[in-house]
Amino acid sequence: SQEEQHAIASFLDDRTSAIDSKVSALEEKEQSLAELRKSIIHEAVTKGLDPKVPMKASGVDWIGDIPAHWEVKRVKDICSYVSGDTPDTKNASYYSSSSEKGYPWLTIGDLGSRYVSEAKNYISLDGVKSKNMVLQEKGTLLMSFELSVGLTSITDIACYTNEAIAAFKGLNTQYWYYCIGLFCKKNAKENIYGAPLLNKSLILNALLVEPSQEEQQAIAAYLDERTTLIDQSI
Repeated sequence: SQEEQHAIASFLDDRTSAIDSKVSALEEKEQSLAELRKSIIHEAVTKGLDPKVPMKASGVDWIGDIPAHWEVKRVKDICSYVSGDTPDTKNASYYSSSSEKGYPWLTIGDLGSRYVSEAKNYISLDGVKSKNMVLQEKGTLLMSFELSVGLTSITDIACYTNEAIAAFKGLNTQYWYYCIGLFCKKNAKENIYGAPLLNKSLILNALLVEPSQEEQQAIAAYLDERTTLIDQSI
């Protein structure tokens, strides 16, 4: 009846308003936790873990002071990277529907979680040969440098990648997982739409700070613990 409709509407107004308010508060908390996560990572990879260590100016505005024994370097001074490729999409024989008939081929959509253990797409041996593609070993550090610039993951499988993903060689993946995207993204240029854009030269010349291997391991362990707690809260 009309009377019941009004009563139900009033009841639902009150209940859904309370739920919407709670959702809004949780979304704000989630955003705050995400910002806290970024802040903790930034502080650890630019200042280290010892608050009493002597500091010096890095010469890079956004980095600020760094531990006196750390050095500012370019990416190309400490590692190398290769990017993948995309076989001709018009040639169906270059692609496969499963791992039984092809090889894992990662795109930006596969990145995001810390470890990538499966691919959404597969390519055939003919596809691999058509572009002379390089197989990335399990444990390789990957970073997207188009669209979602700075998105980072570690491969948990041997795989190939497309041309929008950089695969870094010679790095402590557990440490640089947290910061290679941060440092490289700071060297990005903006396209006509205001979105960040990286290329080979910009990546290789991106500035970063390099702790000792011992410090890298300690910082990675610290960030593993702190970010896990934050991720659980989120």
